[in-house]
Amino acid sequence: MHFHTLVDEIRDLSLAEKQDMRTLLDRFVAEERREEIARSHEESLEELRQGRLEFTSNPSQLRRMLDD
Repeated sequence: MHFHTLVDEIRDLSLAEKQDMRTLLDRFVAEERREEIARSHEESLEELRQGRLEFTSNPSQLRRMLDD
């Protein structure tokens, strides 16, 4: 189904159905975002295990690290 077709279908829904659709979409987006955060966390842990992460509390050194 094409996006514009989907939009047209949603436009024809009742108000209650549109609200249900919005609730579902909000849940889907939240779940996808949680999965993205979990993947990023796992990638960070792997970088830490491989010794590829550096930590500093020195602002100047942090700026240099961010520029690299």
